[in-house]
Amino acid sequence: MLDPARFAPTLTPMRSNAGWTISISLPEAATGISWRMGVSGPFTDTGLMAMNDQRTGKPMPNPSFELPDSTTATTIGVKYLDLRGRETGPFDISFDPDAALQQGNKQILDQFWTSWIAFGASGNHGLVYFSQMLSFRCGIKEVRYSLNGTALDREIKLPPCDKKDPYAIPYDYQPYFKVADNVTSMAVQVTYTDGTKSPVREYKRQ
Repeated sequence: MLDPARFAPTLTPMRSNAGWTISISLPEAATGISWRMGVSGPFTDTGLMAMNDQRTGKPMPNPSFELPDSTTATTIGVKYLDLRGRETGPFDISFDPDAALQQGNKQILDQFWTSWIAFGASGNHGLVYFSQMLSFRCGIKEVRYSLNGTALDREIKLPPCDKKDPYAIPYDYQPYFKVADNVTSMAVQVTYTDGTKSPVREYKRQ
């Protein structure tokens, strides 16, 4: 007997200032995909893209759909038509917007850690910018740092996460601070909202 779980899709939520884009990954080629909010009610077809899937020879089903930023924790049902047109599913998948926002921010911070800190140059000599961490602060619990060493004896206080506009920098918040001329490096460690810690990252002043 085949395990139904092997045919289950996965969802990857991506938050923007406009709302959520939910990307669907399927374990096999499909000729149609549909979804619904909750565990009952009608399904909505995602539609077709203007290209053929080489595996099926038919138009590729759109692998994503949009949700508003006001969406609360819920269950999303997904089903699809396989290569032969047979319906597979529905599969009920939990969606927690708060957890998804935090995890998405953490993933971006981990991937692009070289941009956490930027030492100012030219007319901004002496300033340290941390705009990227500020933009993705919904995934951050705490930021510790130190200058000219790895003691991590200081903290960058970030403003609270704004779930309605998560990537905006508050107009009254200063995303930089000044350091002395003798500072040659900065060490940073981030504690994420899930309790895990990043490696201690070091940044050299040019």
